[in-house]
Amino acid sequence: NAAAAGDTVLVSPGVYVENLVINGKAIALASVGGPSVTTIDGGMVGAVVQIGSVQDYAAGLSGFTIENGLGLSTSLGDPDPGGIRLSHASVTIRNCRIRNCIGGDALTPSGFPGSAPGQAGAGGIGMFQSFPRIEDCEITGNQGGLGTITLAQIFPTLPPQVVVSRPGTGGIHARRVFFSAQPLGFELSLKRCLIGGNSGGDGAGGVFTPQEQGGV
Repeated sequence: NAAAAGDTVLVSPGVYVENLVINGKAIALASVGGPSVTTIDGGMVGAVVQIGSVQDYAAGLSGFTIENGLGLSTSLGDPDPGGIRLSHASVTIRNCRIRNCIGGDALTPSGFPGSAPGQAGAGGIGMFQSFPRIEDCEITGNQGGLGTITLAQIFPTLPPQVVVSRPGTGGIHARRVFFSAQPLGFELSLKRCLIGGNSGGDGAGGVFTPQEQGGV
């Protein structure tokens, strides 16, 4: 909390059991020894790292293993990813291993007749209106949240075989990365990354960008 915008925080080797939130502060968090010896463990109680409202490629994460995250399941809005959650955050994620994380499930809306569920959370990285640089990372062994429900759960008059599917992606899910919302000088990029062994909740296992987005 003592770090100011523009600071680089160096982290010694070790296992840190916590759920890190960086909101509105452009800081760089970098391990001294790299991901083999420096781990942030979410303890299966929430997303491991959340970064919001930061537009600075000098900020972000470097040299960590991110593991054991469990996204919050919800029936209102979109569930959290398990590993890293980016919201209006264009930062750099470099030399990180994101593994064994589970996205939140999209639950049936309650008290809102006619409402559809949100998009289930990604296992590894979930982003909303963000244009990060993701470089030299391994995203493996993650599980997207479940997002398939019958429409009869929302509209009781419909037959039970009619379903809506909004599953979470196992690896990376980019949402609402509209070109119109893209800050000048920022572009979503994915370079020299290994993405494998991930499972979608009931959808894509690797990388998913809906048609509203450009390419990765």
